[in-house]
Amino acid sequence: MTDNDQLTGVSVEHVAKLKLASDYKNPEDDLAMAEYEQELNGVPVFRGSVKAGFTKRNQIVRVINNLAPGLDETEVSTDFGDPAQALVAAASLIDHKISGSEASFSETAPSKYTFGGSDFAPTAEKIYFPTEPGVAVPAWRVLIWEPVEAYYIIVDAQSGTMLWRKKITDDQTQQATFNVYTNPNAMVNVADNPFPMTPGPTTPNGVQGSPLARTLIARVGNEAPYTFNNLGWITDGGNTTDGNNVQAGLDRDISNGVDATNGVAVGTSRVFDFPFNPGVPVASGTPAGDSPLITFNVDSTEVDVVTNQLTETAHGLPNIVRHAPIPRHPGGPRNES
Repeated sequence: MTDNDQLTGVSVEHVAKLKLASDYKNPEDDLAMAEYEQELNGVPVFRGSVKAGFTKRNQIVRVINNLAPGLDETEVSTDFGDPAQALVAAASLIDHKISGSEASFSETAPSKYTFGGSDFAPTAEKIYFPTEPGVAVPAWRVLIWEPVEAYYIIVDAQSGTMLWRKKITDDQTQQATFNVYTNPNAMVNVADNPFPMTPGPTTPNGVQGSPLARTLIARVGNEAPYTFNNLGWITDGGNTTDGNNVQAGLDRDISNGVDATNGVAVGTSRVFDFPFNPGVPVASGTPAGDSPLITFNVDSTEVDVVTNQLTETAHGLPNIVRHAPIPRHPGGPRNES
């Protein structure tokens, strides 16, 4: 970028002040990515970033440049006014009524103010909003949580004029289909395992439960009695077990969390149906069935459905009932709920 400042419109001095946002290399060491963000006087520039991908020989394969050109931090205004006025202006644009608990604010991070102390308290952050090459105005990026929806609104720091607005809530209307082990007689329609035997013997005696066949179920996630879930399980267009309530996948590498590569199950047109033969347990020897190594997608699909149903059931119960999340087991399927 230093060598191509005429192409990006960003001066060499400004390039030196870009802030590194991410620097990543995949485990195979054949692809790397880096992202830098743009700031003026320590305040971020709206959508000001540049991303680049590199081969293992450090050859650039792609650049996505959204840097605002021609800006000089010595020439932009530093008068951001009152964050409370920014909240008032933003609230009026979505018909949000400011409550008494939101009347006072405190600086909870550099250039960021929080109104009230609740988990869903509105926030206002300083931001520079580019209007044309070489021009950026002081503004506030306000986050407001409604009972159902949530919005980001950017308003001019001086006039309160709306510069940008986005509803950040996604509603699901598309069904997803899962092939899982079910038990319609249970409180939550999931089976113990492919060979359920509950309650089982107090001591091992070689007796096995009868095998179950998997069942295809189609869900949005807001079917009765879970109509309170306006988001559903997997956002429209999504095709992995990474949804609104649950991220279900595998943790097999040394990092903590669902693996970035081959972690979540990937469906086909929102259908999560993977071939699987568990075999039949035997008293001795190896049961005739598929290797556990091919069950990873099946595991993630099962965990996704089970945890989604447990989460929704827990939210639908009285407040005196508490739900204990499924334990996480290193090296096996995980749920990040």
